[in-house]
Amino acid sequence: MESAAYSVLVLEDSPTQAERLRQLLTGEGYQVTVAENGQRGLELAHASLPDLVISDVLMPELDGFSFCRAMKADEATRHVPLVLLTTENSPLDVIVGLERGAANFITKPYEPAYLLQTIARILHNVAGQKEGSLAADSILHIGEREVSVPTDRQQIIELLVSLTVGTDASRKVESQILTDSYNQQIGQLDAIRSALDNEQFVHYYQPILDLRRGVIVQDELLLRMVNETGQIIPPDQFLPLAESSGLISRIDISVLQWAIKVLRQHHEEGHPLRLSINISGQSLLRPSVVERVNDLMALMKVDPSYLMLEITETSVISDMTQANRAIEALQNRGCQFALDDFGVGFSSLDYLKRLPVDIVKIDGSFVRNLVDKPTDQRLVQAMTEMAHDLGKRVVAEFVGDQATLDLLAGYGVDFGQGYLIGRPGPDPHPPTA
Repeated sequence: MESAAYSVLVLEDSPTQAERLRQLLTGEGYQVTVAENGQRGLELAHASLPDLVISDVLMPELDGFSFCRAMKADEATRHVPLVLLTTENSPLDVIVGLERGAANFITKPYEPAYLLQTIARILHNVAGQKEGSLAADSILHIGEREVSVPTDRQQIIELLVSLTVGTDASRKVESQILTDSYNQQIGQLDAIRSALDNEQFVHYYQPILDLRRGVIVQDELLLRMVNETGQIIPPDQFLPLAESSGLISRIDISVLQWAIKVLRQHHEEGHPLRLSINISGQSLLRPSVVERVNDLMALMKVDPSYLMLEITETSVISDMTQANRAIEALQNRGCQFALDDFGVGFSSLDYLKRLPVDIVKIDGSFVRNLVDKPTDQRLVQAMTEMAHDLGKRVVAEFVGDQATLDLLAGYGVDFGQGYLIGRPGPDPHPPTA
């Protein structure tokens, strides 16, 4: 096949991965254009109508699945075949991707020869059906298996269930449980994407108290999702799936944009506000997301030190070097960092030493029953002393009564957060002094 006649649009937010793909494809004679995110990819796709698109699944602005759906919903681009790149060829990725119209999946790290073979096969198929279809490929690789590509959701689910548990009648109950699980998770993913696309999130604020001065100094911005019936969904019912599906970076950017808007509004009104927000390790470890956060920070008309980003030790364990690089880059911009849920990991002390955070937030499991548990008392004291020795301030979460607050103040804990101080609510709390 003469590849020089074909144009390929690559969507990849990692400059290293994008350059690797560009060199591989141009070396085979393809005409290659690169977009750093899904939104830019849509613009280029409409402008040039490429013969094929290769898109990373995890991207800021518009993830690979949403990009796929947008392409297939537009008459001008619906015929363009898409290959999705993913670090995990999970069943949910396969179901959602194929349903959205992906021609195939390729798992990173990939063999260059296999990628080129897949591209050539797809383009050959498309050449024979100019009208195009939702699945321009005929072969899908799942693990070591090669299967025909279905496009209907239930057909896709049935295929994956059969590959997982087999077709033996004795495993019918197990098959039904797995089918129900896939359907439920896909429905939840649809709800999260809809909430992102239609800004169906609400923001609550929980005050943080300076234990020495007895004044409110800051709020933690907490996120809730609103489903299609108007029900408020707590974070533990959608954030874990957002993490595993790669949607969490879009959520992180959305929360950051809201926080900047609120900070600017309160400063302009003469009521300066300090906020802390949670940012996932997945976002922190992606250079493109950190760059996007940096760009948004640059647009702020208030001191960036009024914003604190909270991370958990377990979320950055996979790449401490990149985590440190990202933290330091954003600290240089002026914002602060807190290490959340401190003490629950096996290597908490090591992370406390290695991560350049400004504040340590002691996990609520050590605080909730502090009055009645001498072991927790000794641990909280020790964690506070170690954090102070390393030049970090300390916040205790889950402060529910005055006796607990008094103990924490006696241990030298700097700040407290919990229902005694204030429940999450719709209105922020400007510092009281």
